[in-house]
Amino acid sequence: MSPIYKLRRNIYYKLRRLILIIPNFIFSKKEHKYLFILSPPFSGSTLLNQIISSSKNVSCNNNIGTREGQTLPGV
Repeated sequence: MSPIYKLRRNIYYKLRRLILIIPNFIFSKKEHKYLFILSPPFSGSTLLNQIISSSKNVSCNNNIGTREGQTLPGV
């Protein structure tokens, strides 16, 4: 990767994090409950995710819009 690409990528993700943190900090509830589900491939994880995320009380916390973890950007 070129240094310019790395710099642009770092700036983009830092701005995205800042944009997402500010409203969450202001409007967030103080008690959060987290649920992490890890499952092997081809075991019904997509269906489980769709069923759980259909509730209005659940947030997938995925700003990209995809539901599966393999399409999220790496850390």
